[in-house]
Amino acid sequence: MADTNLADYLAAIRVCDDQFRLKEVHGIYDNWPVLLYGNRNEVFDKVAQAFRESAQERGIRDSWIEYEAAERNRLVFEYESGTVLAQIQGRTHAMYSKEEDRIQGSTHSVFVMFHAHPDKEGQDGWDFKAISSAIAGFGDYIIMERFTARFPRANPKINHIPG
Repeated sequence: MADTNLADYLAAIRVCDDQFRLKEVHGIYDNWPVLLYGNRNEVFDKVAQAFRESAQERGIRDSWIEYEAAERNRLVFEYESGTVLAQIQGRTHAMYSKEEDRIQGSTHSVFVMFHAHPDKEGQDGWDFKAISSAIAGFGDYIIMERFTARFPRANPKINHIPG
């Protein structure tokens, strides 16, 4: 998987049903970030609207419901399965502000963090398949909307720069 592009990575995690492989081979885990680049307010508002309009043509195709709106630049949505939360934040994540996280010299302006839902974990631990399905659906949206994005926890790391 040396030169994996985003579409190839999404296809691989979409068909993988093995929890161990999702974690160890593809890098799926709790607190899984997607970094987005561009005008902070525009990107944040567009992504928030896509989650709100989920399961519709111009939104994210999977179903999400708003779980928590804590502040202007932070929203949380719950995945249709109920085992994953997606947190959208209109700011730079300090952990991903190194030079390697820049794309074409720019630092990300918004990030979406996928979490195992703390109240709905399975008895065997986190549901990596649900997290990977949520990431795959969001990745499809990124491709459709032509966002510049970085997937720093993907294995290998992916910079998606639309052509």
